[in-house]
Amino acid sequence: MEIFNTREIAVGIWIAVIFVTAIFWEESRSLIIKFIKLFFKRALFSPFILMTLYIALVVYHLEMFGFWEPHQTKNTFVWFFLVELTTFFRLDNISRNPSYFKTALKDNIKIVMVVQFLVSLYTFHLAIEIVVFPIICIAVMILDIAKRDLKLKIVERLFTAIIGCYGIFLVLYSIYKLFTSFDEIAKRQTLYDFATPILLSTLLLPLIYFFSIVMNYEIAFFRLRYLIKDTLLLKYTKFKAFYNFGLKTKVLKRWIDSLMSKELTNKTQIDLSIKELRDTLNLEAAPPIVQLSDGWSPYLAKDFLDSEGLGTEYYRLYEGEIGQASSPYVDIGDGSTLNVIAYYVNGEADIAKKLKLVLDVHEVHQYVEAHSKLLSSAKKLHKVALGTSLPNNLTQAIINGKNLTTRFQGRIKVAVSKIDWPSERGYNLNFLIEIEA
Repeated sequence: MEIFNTREIAVGIWIAVIFVTAIFWEESRSLIIKFIKLFFKRALFSPFILMTLYIALVVYHLEMFGFWEPHQTKNTFVWFFLVELTTFFRLDNISRNPSYFKTALKDNIKIVMVVQFLVSLYTFHLAIEIVVFPIICIAVMILDIAKRDLKLKIVERLFTAIIGCYGIFLVLYSIYKLFTSFDEIAKRQTLYDFATPILLSTLLLPLIYFFSIVMNYEIAFFRLRYLIKDTLLLKYTKFKAFYNFGLKTKVLKRWIDSLMSKELTNKTQIDLSIKELRDTLNLEAAPPIVQLSDGWSPYLAKDFLDSEGLGTEYYRLYEGEIGQASSPYVDIGDGSTLNVIAYYVNGEADIAKKLKLVLDVHEVHQYVEAHSKLLSSAKKLHKVALGTSLPNNLTQAIINGKNLTTRFQGRIKVAVSKIDWPSERGYNLNFLIEIEA
């Protein structure tokens, strides 16, 4: 039985060519040396060793319970270099992404694993694999660059289509081979080939979670050092942080953010800041009732447009009196335009007074889709905030981009406003619901 298939051999050949070229090229050689020196520094090398030992321990126990066999050594090494190392060098991004662990487990059991498995099982002649591999790599790199720049959406679509067509061809070829050579796939080893990467990726998650916790605390404590100069007070603050927040790193980050505008000189202030955050969290869990004539509970208003993809973070207080929550700017449609929309909630400590949708139209020739998104969000906001459907006159004002101000129950202002930019290359179209004094 062959140890490596032709695709793996082709990949190995190209990696060797790239490595040898880099060694003989002076600039790349200096970068490789710098990378090696950086890698062996304690901050990187220690977690890498820990991760490697952890996987070795996982493999040992999988073999003990019959879920891993020696013939999976090659697949395990391939997984190590393609998945574990990639995850290792992405730890910083993972620690900043609270939704990573919600999707990671799902990703491991998606049907794409089956597709990748079938695609890898059947390969072409070595010469074909050697030619195709760099072409696909270049296409993937161009696609990655295009995704980072909204101006390259056409390029992104083109190369997505190219890579997609190649993937479809591989899948169809694999299905053909599956029916004509079923005896090759109906083996016990095949089951291991399929299960091993899923098991290893899933069992890696607890360690990644541990690293994520550690890194979040390191970032928090690094910020604390700039806020608190007193050594004893700093130690006390670190202890209180870990004692009160534990594994709740999102709450930890929120607490650190709340401290940035404060002058911390004693333990009482630290304890008070934690109490204030706990009180806020309790309010968010059970928001007090606010009469419509006064406004809205900010802890409810911030989530009014979650279903529209315009969810905000928590309601932030500035100087204890002024509050705001805002969504990030969201691309309109499939993101192929520069038109974006955002949602804002403004008010006082416990009452939101202003709900606002802001539409930035950079590409005027695609205004219809942008206005449609604003209209759907405005209908949702009007319904949930005021309990009634959006009136026809406001609907037409949004569709046509016209200024219009109306009143609801006297004190509540509902308005559509358009602001043309001086450059004449775009405009803002806003929808506002506000409690007036």
